[in-house]
Amino acid sequence: MLRWRFTFLFIICSSLLLAQTEDSATQPKIDTSIGFYTWNSIDSHRFIIDTSINLFHHYNPLDKSIELTREGYIHLGNLGTPHTKLLFDIGREVGFDLGVHHLDRYEWVNNDIMYYDIIKRFTEINYIFGLNNEEVIDVFYTQNLSPTFNFGFNFNKTGSEGFFANQATNHTNLVAGGLYRSLNKKYSAIGNIIISNSTLDENGGVRIDSFLYDDTYARRNTVPVNLAGARFKSKKKEVNLKQSYYLGHPYEKKINDSLSVEKFLPTWALTHTVSYTNRYHFYQDSLAYLSGIYPDFVIDSFSTFDSLHVYRIKNELGFKMLGDWRIDGTKIIKRKHGTGIKFIHEWNQIFPYRELLSATVDSVQVTYLLRKDTIIQDLNVKFYWQNILNKKHLYSYRFDLQYGILGYSEGDYRTKFHFRKLWAKNDDRTYLNILHEQFEPAYLQKYFLGNHYKWDNNFSKTTVFEAEVGQVFDDWDMFFDVSVRNIDRFVYNDTAGMPAQLDSSLIFLQVRLMKNFEFRGIHWDNYIVYQRSSNTNVIHLPPIWSKHSLYYENYFFKKVLYMQMGFDITYHMPYYANAYAPSTGLFYLQNEQLINSYPVVDFFVNFRVSNVRIFFRTDHLDQGLFDKGYFEVPHYPMPDLSFRGGLSWRFVD
Repeated sequence: MLRWRFTFLFIICSSLLLAQTEDSATQPKIDTSIGFYTWNSIDSHRFIIDTSINLFHHYNPLDKSIELTREGYIHLGNLGTPHTKLLFDIGREVGFDLGVHHLDRYEWVNNDIMYYDIIKRFTEINYIFGLNNEEVIDVFYTQNLSPTFNFGFNFNKTGSEGFFANQATNHTNLVAGGLYRSLNKKYSAIGNIIISNSTLDENGGVRIDSFLYDDTYARRNTVPVNLAGARFKSKKKEVNLKQSYYLGHPYEKKINDSLSVEKFLPTWALTHTVSYTNRYHFYQDSLAYLSGIYPDFVIDSFSTFDSLHVYRIKNELGFKMLGDWRIDGTKIIKRKHGTGIKFIHEWNQIFPYRELLSATVDSVQVTYLLRKDTIIQDLNVKFYWQNILNKKHLYSYRFDLQYGILGYSEGDYRTKFHFRKLWAKNDDRTYLNILHEQFEPAYLQKYFLGNHYKWDNNFSKTTVFEAEVGQVFDDWDMFFDVSVRNIDRFVYNDTAGMPAQLDSSLIFLQVRLMKNFEFRGIHWDNYIVYQRSSNTNVIHLPPIWSKHSLYYENYFFKKVLYMQMGFDITYHMPYYANAYAPSTGLFYLQNEQLINSYPVVDFFVNFRVSNVRIFFRTDHLDQGLFDKGYFEVPHYPMPDLSFRGGLSWRFVD
């Protein structure tokens, strides 16, 4: 089956290449004026779609995060499995946090949704395939139904059976949304419906790691695993609506010497946002009694069914200054400052809130489970002020404040000061970030009752002070930054897989360097991170982690075909990587298995012909050169040498 898919991709590429070579003058091109907005940028910034093939083969959301946010992840060895950050990050905004994050990169959130405003219809189809029935299907469509209203939908299905037994994953995301803007530019509305479903088979890792090197188990699906009947499911339905009413000034735009038209320049926006979320998680294991990896049986000694159901209603009311422009007589000139304020209220109903109780019935001590719901509310306020300090806009700063007024985050705060210096001759810039925050630990760090774990913690608030300084050299395609964090009352998951809080302070240092080289189409991209904690007993991360890409790119066949071909190389120093607990979805400390790493090499080829992009890649190309395999999470082997291919086709009509 995989062979036929590769053949199909090859035929498409060859046919397109032949057609475009015969008549390259009529080669259609993507309209680069096609732009989109996101939930947070609707009032301020318009993005242009990416038509390049640069790193197109990074289809996995965990790989994409490196380019988008410079984050790295480790996972359980299959596309779509639980993951955790490889680079230290602790900060979060003020407000209620449920604490379920092990599938964050595979679940669509509100600000991931794109809203277009185009004249033509735009369609994009993506299809990726690999070994073990690995598939990614992504279909996007949008069009303007009227001069003021755009509608679009996006469907994504990601899944794989995996190399090992009981390792299958299946993620489905569907979103439908629209953007409305009045002709007089005084009102806009965006809204969407998001449906996300995830199903993961949990195998608990391989029973004995040495089986990975035993020729008896050359077929990986025959390697014995710890769990045979465990499964995690997650379902989410979400509805979001944001309405904005704009205040501003009318002005006359001159068309020619004798003709002018009246326009409206929005300068302030009053916004209201409402969202409703219905989220459901459950973990079940019908054969729990056969497993030896669970630490305890709290409720049922035969099978497990742990569930968590959350309803959320969120309202936001904000007022802010728009953009960087203002009216001065008949001229539009650059504004030097901006400000805004927003009030956020959140109502959460969590069911079942479970409590394990004991009672005496007919002189017999009985343990029973009390099921009820609990209501958690939260009210906080966000404020920002930004200013440009000179006429050439070389110096600017921004101050952000968020404060918890009532409810779950009462007394929490987050303050951030950002200063930027632009250098006059290019886009080089120096920046400084100062962050001070205090926040309540996540809900599941404080309370959990399942069949294998239970805790009821009275943790204090965590406090973080962070200073970061960095430099971007645009001409050199380089940046570096240094950050230092001082953390009080840090919450971590101990070696028993349960949350604990550190009584003392710890200091965390992180240094990041990115430098890309290019010579006559040969590229060498490098991203290196050094990180160190003053308390290595509670934070286990590799001291050095790096990602490199060495590739050649150029046009071929009379500039009809554009191609990239090269290698990705990932490496980290040995360390005691966190283990994974299937029944809680938490990664926790362990001191028994040192994760030794060698440079993992992947080979890739990316093509672009007309509006079609195609890639082929071989992962773990160097398997057997250093070792027969490797781990990123204890007892969860990473995939063997494997092949993948993908196609992206865009239509504008």
